[in-house]
Amino acid sequence: MILGSIGMILFALGGIRFAILTFDVEGYLLSVIGFSIVINYIYSLEKKAGISNKFIWIRSGVLILIVAVISYSLYL
Repeated sequence: MILGSIGMILFALGGIRFAILTFDVEGYLLSVIGFSIVINYIYSLEKKAGISNKFIWIRSGVLILIVAVISYSLYL
């Protein structure tokens, strides 16, 4: 699960970095939509595996916070 979380963070940061370098709004939107679909699928698999909703929501909040802070620092 830790490697999956790191992979999601790197995927999100790569999409944000690409959008910043190319100024491509459509590509950024496609990256966000694709990332959202992948995350939704991973979380549905985790629910089927028996992982508690509380843990999933805590991890989601931490991932959002990490991506937001790092993407903000990339933008500067």
